[in-house]
Amino acid sequence: VDEAIEDSNEIISPNLAYALEKQKGDCSEHAALFEALARAFEIPCRRVNGLVYMGDWAQSFGLHAWNEVVFEGHWHPVDVTRRAMQLPPFYIRFPLDSDKQDRLYAHIARMEIEVLKVEQATAN
Repeated sequence: VDEAIEDSNEIISPNLAYALEKQKGDCSEHAALFEALARAFEIPCRRVNGLVYMGDWAQSFGLHAWNEVVFEGHWHPVDVTRRAMQLPPFYIRFPLDSDKQDRLYAHIARMEIEVLKVEQATAN
């Protein structure tokens, strides 16, 4: 996916074909390409939208898209944009139901998530 689509916020792709032609896109296009490739190999896959912690430098959450695939009978998250097969706890997944997502998006600009504490885990 990384070789096909350069990570960029310069353009908003109307569809995956456009993103592949321009070879640029954001997390949405990365997730769309991964979904298409997974389904081509008959791996059940879906796109997921939500919020992700943007990092200690930003101290905020931003909209993000990633995928879930079925492995051993269960849905597992995969974030190809961040090259992560196991997602840390700072991902907030939105409901899959599009009506619920639409209602959530209508209020997201007014939402505030306060980061109270950031701790670095220590290896034992």
